[in-house]
Amino acid sequence: MLLHENEIVEGRIELGTQIGGKLGDEFELENLRPTVAKKGELEILRPCNLEPQGRVLFVCLFGFFNLIIRLISVPLFSQPVGFLILGYCLCLFSLSLYLIGFVAPFWVKVNSVSSVTYIFGLWRYCRKSADSTICAELQKTNDVFRLIQIAGGVGLVVLLTLSVTLSAQVLLMKKRNRYIIITAICLSTLSGVMIFLTVASLGVFDILELIPLGDVPVSEQFHCSYYLAVVSMILCCIATILLVCDYKSEFA
Repeated sequence: MLLHENEIVEGRIELGTQIGGKLGDEFELENLRPTVAKKGELEILRPCNLEPQGRVLFVCLFGFFNLIIRLISVPLFSQPVGFLILGYCLCLFSLSLYLIGFVAPFWVKVNSVSSVTYIFGLWRYCRKSADSTICAELQKTNDVFRLIQIAGGVGLVVLLTLSVTLSAQVLLMKKRNRYIIITAICLSTLSGVMIFLTVASLGVFDILELIPLGDVPVSEQFHCSYYLAVVSMILCCIATILLVCDYKSEFA
């Protein structure tokens, strides 16, 4: 189908070809996006709206913060030891979310003109068409993307080390150890920084470079694993604040 001198005005498009009607008929289009075609070249659209998964995650995060505020008012968590327990729980929750997001190939979704959807992770990607879905390891990567992979991997290792350290403090020791708490604060800060570098770098990285040649992308948006990493980073920051409060209440 060829478009001749398309005019988009107030949600209408006039087509220069006869499709189910006479020449010049107007067709109602819902949620029409501007600039569909221009001199044979397709313009890449980057929607600013969040994916439904992102909305759900942020609603859950808001509810989780509400739960934290209510827990602080409980006598057990109002005591100085409550900062350590709550920070420990947040670290475990952060590790769980980030581990799921890290291994799942659902960081960025790209739609193409050939009705093929590409879903990229840090290590794998999936090519979804109308009749099949094929997943494979990422082969065509550049140095920038490898740095993103390294930052994400370091963040996971540090977060896992933090969880083990706090587990030893909370479950095995009767008294808090100054050096373990300091180590936990440093590890929590470092994991938050590495996860931030991962999501921020991937946010500005041109993922379209990983699209196979010959296919033209038309839209790009973040997927659920990206939002899981963002929530995990926020939980790391909150856990760091709680651990600092615990250190001040016990050793300051």
